[in-house]
Amino acid sequence: MKIIALGGGTAGENSAVDRRIIELTGKDRPRFLFLPTASGDGGHYINALKRVYKRLGCVSDALCLVRAEYAPEELEARVGAADIIYVGGGDPQRMIDVWKRTGMLPLLRKAAERGAVMCGISAGAMCWFEQGYTDRDFYDPAIANPTYRLIAGLGFVPAVCCPHYDEPGRDSFDSACAAYDLPGVALENDVALVFDGKEYSVVKNDSAKKAWFFTLENGNVAKHELNGVFPL
Repeated sequence: MKIIALGGGTAGENSAVDRRIIELTGKDRPRFLFLPTASGDGGHYINALKRVYKRLGCVSDALCLVRAEYAPEELEARVGAADIIYVGGGDPQRMIDVWKRTGMLPLLRKAAERGAVMCGISAGAMCWFEQGYTDRDFYDPAIANPTYRLIAGLGFVPAVCCPHYDEPGRDSFDSACAAYDLPGVALENDVALVFDGKEYSVVKNDSAKKAWFFTLENGNVAKHELNGVFPL
């Protein structure tokens, strides 16, 4: 299984994270599939990501699961052909709900098991973990007292993920980790957690940004910066 989870930022031809995604496929012309579900299939977002990965040498495609409908055999064929499955940012709960409704969950698991590079940013980073720490309630006007909360992910990484950790309010993740049975991973913008099938490491688009690991030690939350190669 190969996973790259980016805390935030943007894709680009000079991005170390995007180059690592390409490298991890082991192919000269990998097939890139973008899932913009969390953003509601934003057209500008789709065009931007496809353009970046085309310039990086990929054959680019996208599945618009919010705005379009696909026959099950078409979904299976397009997901099954992808060397890279990249999940965009946005509302993670809507994304998971749409994936359940459209039958994407088993297809994504099958893709991960056959060795496709499973990657994404923000909501698209959280989804590969057991759980994600999300601020989605702050963008719902129907919620009177919004708070950060957990959403269930696909469980490929045995931890809770907090993206955008260097943004205001995200430091609430530190104390929240005391209530979790799982370890926590906090990713600042422009930092990605990478699993290459054997071990975990960190890749940065900005050398000043950091990734953090949280565990409970003697009943207290311990926070460690992630560097080099490490287990989770």
